[in-house]
Amino acid sequence: MEIMAQNYRTRLGEIDLILHEDGCIAITEIRQRRSTQFGGAAASITPTKQQRLIRLAQLWLQQHPEWRNAALRFDAIVIDGTPEAGEIRWIRRAFSANA
Repeated sequence: MEIMAQNYRTRLGEIDLILHEDGCIAITEIRQRRSTQFGGAAASITPTKQQRLIRLAQLWLQQHPEWRNAALRFDAIVIDGTPEAGEIRWIRRAFSANA
């Protein structure tokens, strides 16, 4: 995988990582929660956050038209616990822009 951008910020929000893998652009959200009491890191990527990431991805693609025909997916890297002792999972296609 190639890192295309880190901490891409606009007035609408931020994308943690934009990655390129085999012709696919992966918009990647990184979340950590020390406790799973309220659903853990994956559950913290709410529908509102998903919609914001979709809008940010559209904006990034407008600014980088050379990638407009690439496949697009939304991944999540979630950490439940501390980074040193917690469970780290990479969820490919964590959600869809069509949802």
